[in-house]
Amino acid sequence: MIIQEILYLTELLGKERPDVRRMVQKVRLHPEEAHVIRKHMLFRLRKMGFDLSDLPAFGSGPEEAISDDGIFAGDIIFGEKIRRKLLVPLDSFAEHTLVAGHSGSGKSFLIRMLVPQFVAKGISVWIFDSENEYRVLLKRVSPKNVVILSPKTDRDNFLEPPPGVSPKEWLAKLKNLFRESFYLRDGSINLLDNLILNLYKNKGVLDGGKDYPCLPDLLSLLEMIEFKPATRFSAYHESLVNRFRGLGGELGEVLSCKKGYEIGRFSEGIVIYESRGLSDYLRNFYVNLKTLRLSSYYENLPPRNLRTIVVIEEAHKLFPEKSSRYDLGEPMIFGSARTFRKRGIGFVYSDQVPSELPAALSGNVNNRFVMRLTNGKCIWRISQVMNLKPEQSECLPVIPKRQCIFQSADYPEPVLGEIPRLSFEHVSDEEVSRHMEKLLPELEYTPVEDKAEMASEGMERPGFPGEKRRSSRSRPNRLWKEIIEILVEVQYIALTPLAANHENISPWHLRKVLNQMERQGMIELCQVNLGTRGNPKTYVTLRPKGAEFVGVNYDDVRLPGKGSTEHAILQNLLAEAMKDSGKTVEVEYHVNGKSVDIAEHDNHRSTAHEIELEPSHSHVAENITKDLEAGFDEVVIITRNQIGQNEAKNLIYKMISWERISKVNFRLIREFL
Repeated sequence: MIIQEILYLTELLGKERPDVRRMVQKVRLHPEEAHVIRKHMLFRLRKMGFDLSDLPAFGSGPEEAISDDGIFAGDIIFGEKIRRKLLVPLDSFAEHTLVAGHSGSGKSFLIRMLVPQFVAKGISVWIFDSENEYRVLLKRVSPKNVVILSPKTDRDNFLEPPPGVSPKEWLAKLKNLFRESFYLRDGSINLLDNLILNLYKNKGVLDGGKDYPCLPDLLSLLEMIEFKPATRFSAYHESLVNRFRGLGGELGEVLSCKKGYEIGRFSEGIVIYESRGLSDYLRNFYVNLKTLRLSSYYENLPPRNLRTIVVIEEAHKLFPEKSSRYDLGEPMIFGSARTFRKRGIGFVYSDQVPSELPAALSGNVNNRFVMRLTNGKCIWRISQVMNLKPEQSECLPVIPKRQCIFQSADYPEPVLGEIPRLSFEHVSDEEVSRHMEKLLPELEYTPVEDKAEMASEGMERPGFPGEKRRSSRSRPNRLWKEIIEILVEVQYIALTPLAANHENISPWHLRKVLNQMERQGMIELCQVNLGTRGNPKTYVTLRPKGAEFVGVNYDDVRLPGKGSTEHAILQNLLAEAMKDSGKTVEVEYHVNGKSVDIAEHDNHRSTAHEIELEPSHSHVAENITKDLEAGFDEVVIITRNQIGQNEAKNLIYKMISWERISKVNFRLIREFL
């Protein structure tokens, strides 16, 4: 109805020129409805013979055409016709570029079209690809100019400074990187600073040596130090251990090397860092580490206007905008946006949610490519940044695919550009693997000699405030061996006597070591309920991997018994208690095809002791019957507490004959101990 009324007004105006924009604004429709109305009105007005060449909401670009040496970004559309090519000066990319748009609007398509042109002009391109969608460039550019790295194939020792950067200067930059990526407090940062300086000192790096420490060295040193529990120093230490263990998990293959790939090798062509599968905080660390290394390398080279383009997707994830931590300081990406231009590095930020970008980032770009946006907040932000007119803002939700609004210092008035149709052939994982198999031998790096041999063994290090020093016996491998040798001899042991054998180690540290050994599958920590007041006691038993660690046969030293580990430990505990009282007993006694938990033989009388951790189960009565049929004179049912004993009695009285019940007795675990 509204469309018909407005079209009727245009017919009444006759030869007078109608103001289409004011008509649409008076109706105050949704921008998408306004776009439809404008389309119908323009069609009717053309049929009436009006000249509409100056009606489009966007300009036609500067009067003087940009030099043909510029980067081709599409065609300028004016008056619904292609006016001329949209050429962007190459040097303007040194002042950074923003590519914003809804998902599927063509951001990656545009960047994939621009990248080969950068390479043709001698500009290297680094792409941080979180969705593996830029590998298609392998078939658009000479393959020898494309390097595709992932967390499995990349190698980078973050403790190795770039060429021309001193270790202390690099450490100062690393502290900012770890503070922002891992949200570390000042105490953890200061402890980390001391640790890395200590590694540099022991490796001779501060004296000019090139044997740089790496992630395994740092983790080994963290394992060597110990702080009193429940103190702030312990909290700082625990934060570092957790962060760097996580770093070694997803990026362990990347960072476990003495010397990474030479950064000068990537000063030409395209380098694609595929980070799909990394968690957000590790992706941020990965991106910031690479850009920090690139910037530090270039700052010592002769100045140049533009050397490298760095493409970053979803840039709003690279800074903690919503964090209230005052001590985090300014995000690294802000400093990069201001200073990288001086070092010949230009950023290309690709983002679906430009409203999440801070003003310090979105305002400090020269070139802006804006595609379809449907979020109201994003439309408002882009309109403010680009100073769009109301009729221009109305077009943002309805821009067709492969079209964008472009603005820069060379195009102060926004223009509407159309990206040409290009086809990108799919590149599979197998093709990437075959391609990199040819290039990886050319990328030299120095691997860690042996991760099992901790590089910090025997190193001298200063004491840290609040640290509890340990003797050399507490080194991880040696302490593990001592504990396993004890278990080889006694099969099982409680924590209290085990701690008594290691008086130089605090109980807290011993428990920490035992937990590490359990995670490695060398031992098992078992909670045993003895039916007494208080918490269950913790016992340590040996596992096959632990026996292999010290080179013994597990079957020769395993804990005798059957069932669960708790059941086997109780069998041995009760058997030892009976032996101490002068009785002759045997654990897991076999007779006539029946296995008895503990068999007692005394004065031509035999007694079968059955430990029942589930006294209400029907197998309790079955065990009694089989024991009596096997020739035992008496059967003793052992339970944890009186409640379990009553459950066993109720079951047995229902299932066992009265003649056999007279040969059954009941006892509690605590009666033996």
